[in-house]
Amino acid sequence: MSRIQKRIWLTRWKEIIQKLFPVGIFAIIWQIVSIPLPDYILPSPYEILLAVFRNIGEGLIFKHVGASLYRIFLGFTLSTGLGVTLGFLMAFSKFFRVQLDYIIRAIQPIPGIAWLGVVLIWFGIGDTSLIVTVIITIAPIIILNTYEGFRMVDPELIKTAKALGAKRGVDIFRDVTLPAALPYVMNGLHMGLAFGWRILAAAEMIGATSGLGYWININRVALNMDEVFVILIFFSVIMILFEELVYKKIERKVLGGMISE
Repeated sequence: MSRIQKRIWLTRWKEIIQKLFPVGIFAIIWQIVSIPLPDYILPSPYEILLAVFRNIGEGLIFKHVGASLYRIFLGFTLSTGLGVTLGFLMAFSKFFRVQLDYIIRAIQPIPGIAWLGVVLIWFGIGDTSLIVTVIITIAPIIILNTYEGFRMVDPELIKTAKALGAKRGVDIFRDVTLPAALPYVMNGLHMGLAFGWRILAAAEMIGATSGLGYWININRVALNMDEVFVILIFFSVIMILFEELVYKKIERKVLGGMISE
């Protein structure tokens, strides 16, 4: 191993230790605080860790993980297609802007969980109701971010492109408008996914017979607090892994690719 590789390796480990140090301190404080308390009030980190391994060994939780991932993936995918399309149309068409602007802005402040009561009446308990609730929550966020992204493109950039010889509208859109708007669009997708994941958990607690939210509710009623914390950990880890391994790579590729072009 060369000196440069050793330095890189040491730097990475230092970063990991720096990030985990506060977590370790928090876990120690939690362990101490939990000693006089019963498990159904506050289980210790050690008990929660045992519950994590027990759940992984039994494998039951992966059934609920799979159910939640299927719903968020389908809801997010449909919301992305709908949101980007409508946001784009609103940005470039006065007709769509006039027709949709107030409707979207009126829907957005309504909490997603508030729609669940209506959606359950329409579609009953099951995947359809949960996915529709996710879409209603995510789509307005993506629509408005996409709309704002294209509307906020600096006109001077377009004038400069034309002055440098760009004549076709397609070329200007590809080389100027789209790269300038993409950060807004990507931010809308990021925000939408985060809100969708949260609302799915709440919706599953009310209108599902599977999924992580449903599993939290079952264990909450049974006062299995160590299991509840395990599920919360799964919620957090899944989102962190998605952001680190999927979203950030896609974001770098999309934004970096547009800039490099």
